[in-house]
Amino acid sequence: MGTIRTLSTFSSALAGLFLFIASPARAQLVDYFDTDSTLDMSLWTTQSGLLTNLAASASSPASVFVLPTLTFGGGGMEMAGATNSFQFTGIQSLSTISAPFTLSTTVTGLGGLNDEFDIYLVSADLSQTFKVAESGGRFFVDDAQASGETHSPLLGSFSTNVAYTVRIEADTNGNASVLLSDTSRLLLASTGGLPIGAGPFYIVLAQ
Repeated sequence: MGTIRTLSTFSSALAGLFLFIASPARAQLVDYFDTDSTLDMSLWTTQSGLLTNLAASASSPASVFVLPTLTFGGGGMEMAGATNSFQFTGIQSLSTISAPFTLSTTVTGLGGLNDEFDIYLVSADLSQTFKVAESGGRFFVDDAQASGETHSPLLGSFSTNVAYTVRIEADTNGNASVLLSDTSRLLLASTGGLPIGAGPFYIVLAQ
């Protein structure tokens, strides 16, 4: 599995991204960050209007998007850039996905003052925005749709330097479940019935 490691005040490790479509599961997007020597620019971008707009909508007052600094090694991809409050950095998938799909990745928080990591699924106009994140020692999910926004705790106690696998499963109706497990596949927490929409979504890995 690959790893994204984020440094500075926002610190985390996020392991390789695996996206499966349909049944039987067929891998559509796989990226092993720990075997990459550079970011695969056929899959990702580090600068776009979407990233700028997502940054502005991520907080109040609006955050400013800053370019990530990415380095690669045996431990994975290290991401830095967001060094102050109301700064946002990340990478965005070039292609979109639509329900049904399963998205799975593994994260390890390395410690920090703010959000350790954010895993976004967002439409081009941000009208469909779904996020799984760690902040303040908790995992939570945010589902911001036209019908309103939910901020649901997923796991009340988050430990740094511990690997967690996050799995997002969206059905054909655009309803999602989020499952959180350890590396032994022991289920730690889950939530379901989240109306995230059918997409299409871009994937954003951010801090």
